[in-house]
Amino acid sequence: MRRPQRNDMYVNGEGMKVVVNNVLAPNPAGVQILEYKFIGSPELHFIPVDEFTGQFEFVETFSSFDIYIEERNKILQLKEEEEERAALARKKAKEEAASAIKR
Repeated sequence: MRRPQRNDMYVNGEGMKVVVNNVLAPNPAGVQILEYKFIGSPELHFIPVDEFTGQFEFVETFSSFDIYIEERNKILQLKEEEEERAALARKKAKEEAASAIKR
């Protein structure tokens, strides 16, 4: 089993990708904590390494942080496009409702 390290990308059972940000030194109890975040999310998560490797499967190691930025930007762009489509659909529904009321 591969030991997680900085810039490793993993995927969970739902297909969500995460990137390892840091692997902390073991605490006095011998538990090693891993810091990671989901791609496209600014939130950091902390979990014991053994628990992490049980929940996530290794995909690849980033050669540079730029790859993470590019993937994050793609996700953000897709979200923006989805929000624009939803706003357009709401506007269209309002216009249809207004024209139905005028009749």
